[in-house]
Order: sequence, then structure tokens, then C-alpha cells
Amino acid sequence: MAWNFDRSKDRLQREWKRITDAGVTVKPLTREMGFSNLSPTDTRIVTGVHVYADISNLHAVLCDPLQRRDDYRRVYRTLHLTRIELQRIFQNVFSGDKIQVQGGKFHGLIFRPYNNPSAMAYDAVLAGLAINSALTTSFAEVFPSYPSLIPAIGLDLGDCLVANIGARGDRELISIGNAANNAAKILTPGTLTIGQSLFNRLSEEVQGWFTRNENSYELDPSDIDDLEALIKDAGYTWSTKSSTNNLQNKRDGLPLADIAIEDAREKIDLTRLGPRCAKTVPAASLFVDIDGYTSLVDSLNQNTDDLVKAVQVLHLFRYELRHVCQNDFDGIALQHQGDRLQALLHAPHDDDGDVKQAAIDLCIAANSSVELVINEYHDILGKLHVAIGCAFGNSLVGKLGVKGDMDYLCIGDATSTAERLQLAMPGNHLGITRDVHSAITDDAIIECFTWNRATTCYEATNLTFEDLEEAEDAKAYKTAAAAGYTSIGAILIAPRTSDYVPLKVTRPYAE
Repeated sequence: MAWNFDRSKDRLQREWKRITDAGVTVKPLTREMGFSNLSPTDTRIVTGVHVYADISNLHAVLCDPLQRRDDYRRVYRTLHLTRIELQRIFQNVFSGDKIQVQGGKFHGLIFRPYNNPSAMAYDAVLAGLAINSALTTSFAEVFPSYPSLIPAIGLDLGDCLVANIGARGDRELISIGNAANNAAKILTPGTLTIGQSLFNRLSEEVQGWFTRNENSYELDPSDIDDLEALIKDAGYTWSTKSSTNNLQNKRDGLPLADIAIEDAREKIDLTRLGPRCAKTVPAASLFVDIDGYTSLVDSLNQNTDDLVKAVQVLHLFRYELRHVCQNDFDGIALQHQGDRLQALLHAPHDDDGDVKQAAIDLCIAANSSVELVINEYHDILGKLHVAIGCAFGNSLVGKLGVKGDMDYLCIGDATSTAERLQLAMPGNHLGITRDVHSAITDDAIIECFTWNRATTCYEATNLTFEDLEEAEDAKAYKTAAAAGYTSIGAILIAPRTSDYVPLKVTRPYAE
């Protein structure tokens, strides 16, 4: 099956009716509320601090000879244990909540104490420092022979939308807002970096810990002398030893021999993955992101009627792209990351060329659904455009974290490259790697791409199936052979001969 305009239009109309009939509510978060019981129709406006904690050298860890042994079981366990410990620190110690983990990047939100941004700001700094200690000191004590982890921690304060929209019935929190975007963008290896909004809420003494770097402020965590005392003075209980013990206990409870990482012999069934089961597969990785959606949400200035429309549009986007991926192309909609979809496409019999070609078609289909259907029939708050990145390579696919609250994992060179290309693309642009481009067999598609030296990829603009059809029709018209008479009175279509005389229209058609 492939993408079809009428099918896309029909299913979006059905989904639009469903979500409008069900209703979407957008309310400010209050003291009595939390995220655990959010229904798919509930959305909260939350003031809080977004914390991103990334393992910035994850690629180097993946390439380490020890970590690569036994089909990456060591790095797979590392990611599982660190996810569990970071979630424990965030939720159990600092009363925050985990939003999502994307690869090696943990995203959490501190939203207590309510209506006290200054207290949130300071608590988030302490939480970030505790996370850094767990990923460095504690991890090194438990795994002394493993490569050291280099955290990058980013924080910023602001308002955001939080919803729980799990496609498979899973708990899948999403958060949309500039504070979350900024916290992710200012990540710097080896430092704790905060945005201007958070910096403004800190006391002068704590501000003195940081050094300004353009529009953000950086802190070297090793400059903090007695972190445990600071955390205790703030009313929390945590120590580096507690993180070390937790990592040790979880490690002992998950020996490498209990982890099975296998080649994917058939389409990966995500429901069968877990801390003890993962798959490796050569696959196309794709990221599809709504360009400017976060800015749109922030521009609505907490107007609940308009925010309801923004959430409805997000529902449509997620619903349609999931169906394009899974129903139209038999791919895997791996993870919705706010207003972005991470997808995977693979074949069970090493048909790499076919997978790359199908991945291109999937990218065009995703753009077609947005440009030709959503923008034309569900233009609620203005037209939206998606930025897409695509690459091909070996991927490690799994599911890790706390039981009942796990996140899917897909890591590898192709994943990193696809994400890099997507981030470099503006809306209505598609970036693909050189090897994916070389697999294209359709001349009309090839002509849509040009090499972009700045982004080191082939790039196409406004590439939809409608545009391809028009281009192919135009090409067929231009290359069609002319008709004419020959000296023997025969009509010649091609090739032309020396006695060719073009046909002459003596009366307009239909007169």
C-alpha cells in the first residue's frame, strides 16, 4: 500500500470528527492536579522548569570496543540503568516528573512548589547537579572499566502545554513550549547551562555560580564543593552514595547474560521489546517535525480557545503521520516527541535499496499529508509545514525505563544523522543523505533534489506527490514526439525524417 490523497483526506475527516466530538480541554495546572491521571483529551498549562540531561558522548560510547561487544548489551544496559536513576532523582527526590527519554536524552519538568518560580528555579539547578553527579561519579564507581559519560544538562523556565497522548495506550507525556525548546538547544557537553528566564529567578548568590555565554549561563558542576549539603539545606534527601547504590543494585539485577539483542528477522514488534530484549537492524531513520509549532503555541498567549485548536491540530498531525508510516508504508512510528515524529522503516530480508526508496516515498507522503490535506482542509490556526530528515544505517531498537513508564529507544549513526538533517531543515524541506539519494530510481524525484554543501545532504523543497505528478506530466509533454507528413503521405510520429512537414492546424478544435 502507498499514500493516497482520498484515503488521507477521509481518515483525517474521521479523526477530526472524533476529537471534536470528544472535546479537548485546556486548563492551568493547579495545586491539586498532576500528570498521572491526564486523559488524552486533557491538556494543562504549566509553569515550570524544563530539564534536559543528555549523554553527549553517546556516539563515542557506541563506538567503544568494549561496549560494542556482545551486540551492544553493555551500552543497552547502561541506558536502561541511567534512565531509571535519573527518573528516581527527578521524581522521588525533587518531586518533578519525567516527560520523555529520547535516545540518551532525559527530559523532565519541575513544577512544584506551585506559583513559586524562584523556588522551582533553584530546585531545578540542584536536580541538574545531582543528575550530573549520578552520570559521572556514581556511574564511574559502578562501571570503572566503561568509558566515562559526559553529561550535557540544559534548564529553562517558562509556560508550556502538557498532555498525555499515548498512541498504544502507554503513558506518553508531551510538553510544548519555548522553555523546553531552549533547554534542549543550549545543551553543552560537560556543563550545566541555563536560560535567561531561569537565571533571572535565581538569587544573586546562585547567579554568581554561572558564567554568561551569549544568551545562556554556564556552570561547571565540579565547581560546587558540597552538593549534598546544599540539597539537604533545600529540604531534600540525596547523596552520591545513594545513586551509586541504586545503580549497583540495578546492575546486579540485570546481568548481561539476561539481555538478548538479536538481528531483526521480521518486522520489529515493539510490544515484545524491553530491558532484556532489543533488536538490531539496518533501517531508514526519519524525523518529521512541525516547523514553528512551538512559536505558534507561545504566540497564543494562553488564550484557551486558540490553545484548544492548537492541541486539535497536534492530534491530527500525530494521528495522520502515524497512519502514513504504519498503514501506508508498513513502517514503525517509534516515538512522538512533542510535535515531532521519529519513525523507522526496515525490511526483513536486507533489501536495503528497496527500503531507501520506500523511505523517500514515506517522506514525500508525510509532506503530502500536511501540505495537501491538513493545510487545505484543517487550516485552523494557519498553514503548518514539516521539516524532514532521513538517513539509513544500522540501528539498535529497544524499550527501557521504569516498568509501566518506559520509552522506546532507537540509536545509531543513522538516527543521529537523520535528526541532524531534520534540525537543519526549514518547513516544507526534506534532507536526505547521499546514500539514500543514490538509491532513488525515479528520475522525477531525483530532479527535485539538489546538494546542499552547508548541511551536507541532498535537499528538496515543497516535494509532494501532486508536484511530482505535475512535473512528470510536464516532462512527458515536453518530450512527446511531434507529428508530421512525409513525402509519401504517411503521418510520422518519430523520428523526424529529412522530408518531415509539421501538421498545420487550420481550424481550432471544437469549432
